[in-house]
Amino acid sequence: MTIETEQGLLGLVHAQSPVDDWRELATIEYTDQVAIDCTWPWNRATGPEQTIEGVGAVVSGHIGTHGIVQRGNQLWIDTLEASGEPTLLTVQELITLAGYESS
Repeated sequence: MTIETEQGLLGLVHAQSPVDDWRELATIEYTDQVAIDCTWPWNRATGPEQTIEGVGAVVSGHIGTHGIVQRGNQLWIDTLEASGEPTLLTVQELITLAGYESS
């Protein structure tokens, strides 16, 4: 899901972006594999810094952490189960945390 905001585009996906460029999601065929790739893998959260192009920030959950996990402009905010506290952030806070500045 893409949300257009005054600060830029915000991508929301359950586990992680299945593509390196968010704009590809608008053009690729939706298949069972794409659904799986959006829902289950979380290797980007444990891998090296990587920016997903075409979007200010990508926000995901799925991995249950004590604090926000960030890799490039990707943020995993599923903190409720591990910490007992949900992560609640405004769009501006998410975009700023991801280091995105609109041009």
